[in-house]
Amino acid sequence: MRLLLRKQGTRLVVRTPDERAAGSQPDLDDLINQTIRVARRHGYTIQELSQRVSDRLAEEPPDHILVLSIDPGMCRMLQAEIQSAVKYRVTTCTPEELIASPEPALGALVVSPPGVLPMIAEVLPKDRPPITVLYSSAEAHFEVVRKMTHPSVVAIVSISETFLKIACGLLGPRIGTRHTLIECLVDERKNARIPAADLLFCDAVTFPRVHAHRRAKNAIPYNLISSECLEQIVAMMPVQKKSTLKSAD
Repeated sequence: MRLLLRKQGTRLVVRTPDERAAGSQPDLDDLINQTIRVARRHGYTIQELSQRVSDRLAEEPPDHILVLSIDPGMCRMLQAEIQSAVKYRVTTCTPEELIASPEPALGALVVSPPGVLPMIAEVLPKDRPPITVLYSSAEAHFEVVRKMTHPSVVAIVSISETFLKIACGLLGPRIGTRHTLIECLVDERKNARIPAADLLFCDAVTFPRVHAHRRAKNAIPYNLISSECLEQIVAMMPVQKKSTLKSAD
């Protein structure tokens, strides 16, 4: 039984018998130390233990979702859409950050837009294929624009330059010359300046803020991930009920 206790950032302290008896939750360091002692007792080296633990952890089902994107705004937007559909923790990082330090991928289901996965294929777990984001068709948004009887101003509001390019590429041909399409890139850390428009399509991060604005009753959420892709993400996570899935279209 350990009589000394070291907490991160503190010096060694002596544990009293009452403290040792009261600890119903085993300390993680205690469990690790016990594993090392047992492995050594049976003749295994530290290197063998480390490799086997790494292999074993890689085989565990994912306990969180890791979103990758070169565009920080896209990371936040995809994180918000996925988090609304699952109960698991959703984290983000750039491909460069993951290459420099692969630890965030440990125990994670990796999700990223097209074109990113070849950059980080070497650092991903081999037995857990990542998911490439499939974009929604935006047919519902086309229908809203089609029903506009008078020439109008349509704005796309987002924290992501990539999202603005994708949305404009999809909506632009349908809007044509009848309506005016404008883009609005907002800073999530500052108060958004809402453009004067007859209709505003907003990403998952900006919509709650824009919708709360007194001038923005005409705001519509524009979710980028298709419902089929969200269903795939849900299915890859353990014990995740599909009833928690929210529509993306």
